[in-house]
Parts: sequence; C-alpha cells; structure tokens
Amino acid sequence: MHNILYIGKPSQISLFNRSEHALHCKPNISQALQAVSSTDFDLIFIDPGLCKKVSSSANFRRNTAKIPRLFCIDDKACSLENIIKAPLDFPIYLPCTPDALSAWITKIKEIRVVMAKETARKESLDKEKQHAEFLDLIMSSFHNQEGLMKSFLPVMNTLKGLTDAAAWSVLLTNDPACGLVKMPRSKHITQFIPSKKKSIAGKVIEYGAELNVADAKKDSFYNSDIDLHHAAEAFSLACAPLIISERTVGVLRLHGKKESKGFSDSALSLFKKASILISLHIDRNHLSEDNKNDDLTGLYNIRYLHKAAEVEIERARRSGQKVSVIFMDLDELKAVNDRFGHLVGSQVLIEVADILRTNLRKIDIITRYCGDEFVAILPQTPLDVCFKVAERIRKVIEKRKFLARSGYNVGITASLGIASYPENASIKDDLLQMADAAMYRSKFKNKNSVVAAE
Repeated sequence: MHNILYIGKPSQISLFNRSEHALHCKPNISQALQAVSSTDFDLIFIDPGLCKKVSSSANFRRNTAKIPRLFCIDDKACSLENIIKAPLDFPIYLPCTPDALSAWITKIKEIRVVMAKETARKESLDKEKQHAEFLDLIMSSFHNQEGLMKSFLPVMNTLKGLTDAAAWSVLLTNDPACGLVKMPRSKHITQFIPSKKKSIAGKVIEYGAELNVADAKKDSFYNSDIDLHHAAEAFSLACAPLIISERTVGVLRLHGKKESKGFSDSALSLFKKASILISLHIDRNHLSEDNKNDDLTGLYNIRYLHKAAEVEIERARRSGQKVSVIFMDLDELKAVNDRFGHLVGSQVLIEVADILRTNLRKIDIITRYCGDEFVAILPQTPLDVCFKVAERIRKVIEKRKFLARSGYNVGITASLGIASYPENASIKDDLLQMADAAMYRSKFKNKNSVVAAE
C-alpha cells in the first residue's frame, strides 16, 4: 500500500483506489508541510487548483525534495516549465482514469528505486574519494618529524569527523622508542600506565592487533581508569596498535557517540588503513632519528635504506598498495674524477642528489647507496609509473651541464634499473636485488637507459 499525501480540494479523489493507497488529504501547503514533518510519504499528489502555488513555494520544494510529486494538470496548454522543476516532479493530465493513475504511481515507484540506487552509488563514490584523499594527506604530511608535529592533531580531528566519532585519543607506553619520536602536546595524547587490572587498551598493547568493541562497558576487559576518555563516555571503542620497530608502543583510539550502535564497516576500514599509515610513518621517523644521512649528499644512507624498505614493503602489503625501487649508477663519474679530481666528482654527486630531490616526491625515500650509486623507494607506485619517473630523471641528468657556474660544464649519463613489489619480488632483499640486476643490464648493454626487472 502506498502512503500518499493529497494537497488541495479533493476534486480528483475518485481516481484513487482506497485498497491500494492510504490517502492523507490536506487543503493547503502549510498543513501539508506539517504532515510531511511527521509522516513518511511515498508520493505527493497536487490537485489542479494548487499546482502553480505549490510549484512556486521554495519552502515546500526544499522540505519535500526527496518525495516524488505528481502534479495533476487540467490545462494541456499550461507551460510545464513553470511547474515541473525537479527530477522527482511528474505531470499527469486530466481527464485521467484510476488505471492510468495507478500505472503512473507504479512507474514513479520504479523511478524512485533507480534514483535511490544511483544516489547511494554517488554517495559511496564520494565517501571513497574522501577516504582516499585523507589517506593521501597522511602520506604527504607525515613524511618527517616536522610534518608529524604539525599535522598529527588536524589529521586525527579529520579522522574523527570522517568516522563520525565522538572523540579520539592516543595512549603511549614508556617504551624508549616513544622518546625518539616527539608527538605534539594534546589532552588527547596521554601516557599508558600499566595496571594489574585488565583493560581494553592493555589487550591491544599485549597482542598488537586492532580491536573493535561495540559496547565498551559490557566488555570483560573494560577498565574505566584506562579505557574511559575525558571527552567521551564509554560507548563503542575502536583501537589500533601504534607499532615502532616491531614493538607496540601505544594505542590509537576512536570513541563512539552515545546514539550510535558502534562504528560502521566503512569507518572501521578507514580507521584501520589510517592507523597503519600513521604507525608506519612514525616508525619511519623513528628510523630517521638514528644516523640516517649520507655525509656528502645529505640523502639517506644505505643503513636507513634497508630499514625503510622493510617498512614500505610492509605498508604496501597491509594496505594493498604497490612500492617500486629505482637503482641508478652514474656512467662516467670515474672519468670525471680522473680528469678533474675527486672534489669535482663529489660536487657532481651533490648536484645529482639535488636532481633526485627535485624530480621525486616528498614521500619517496632517496638514498646514496655507495660511491656513484643511488637508490630511491617510491611508495604507492606501480612499475609502469616508476619507469616514467626513472626515464624523466635519466633525461634530466643527460641534458644537465654539471658545475656550469664553475666553468667545468661536465656531462654525464646514468643507467637505471627498476623493480616493483609485489610484481617482481615479495621481500626487501629480493626487490633491491632485482632493481640492481636491472641496472647492471642497462649499464652493460648501452648505458644511459632505463631497464625494468624481468
């Protein structure tokens, strides 16, 4: 049975089959709006005498925008442009029969179902786009300690909004690793004090796994001293471990609203992905505090490369992304050293490092591997895109006149090899070896080229 709102003098009420339709008759717009506010209608039928008035009422249109409106028109010369103004507006002309009206109502119902599905699809795509942009924000904002300090609070507040949480919080243990990565000051970030009593947070720290609790107070591990947050009562609770150097050193938490029945699957999925990225970026910053730089170029060094590669591959594995590696060797640097001396050769290396910084992203990890070899790790990058990036770098080096200001105008080229996870290798050592082997194929074939791993 259809729930129908009839507006106006019921001059056409005989068109409706009372066994199929529940009619609610209202004589004017004001009473119709009151009915709309308290009742869910499947259709609004407007009597011919009120069509123009209803159509011109912005307030009525705004409050009934999601309900199909069937305008009954007794003048075929009437301009539809003045009446039919929205996707859910439909005209029906007099004279009309009950069967014709019933057919219209059935057709409108079908259209409404299709439109509802399309609206849901668009909303889902919009939400997916928002989530993707948010995850990209984490990637671009947390690339170093300064970015972490500046962006952590805004990122967590954005996560709170996207997941419809009441509040967020972070608990940090007294693990020494926490002291190496400084977090911004906030009432939402507090120390986890171990207790003899069980707690939900303690369970997350112990097992290093995500935990979603629909009703925290009813959970056997609930401990109000630890699991309760000052900005939100204990209702639903989503927790994720904060992991540094394979040790759980804290807990990221989202606190649900009182009126909610727990977090949606979409919210939990976003929280899981975000917590993985946050944890891995903090882990990267932790690594960067410990002898990360090459003294000559200021790029990351080989020790940092191996640690960071493990982190990025784990990030890619957990988030379903790809990560690629560029191995690059300068072709003629020995000849430059022999002709101009090692100081000039060192300056060439410094300028090459600048070229790499300019042509790669902030989230990419650029290292001086040894001597005249460089390695770059490109997160969220498939092999075909990595090839284009490597080719761009090769062309820039080929065209560059190094030490031009000093009058040397040194010209060199570079041989590059690329490989990608998981396409070419599934672990760090194999991935680096594949890219290295591809680089040597480039070097011994014709140099000055980019070769992909086979």
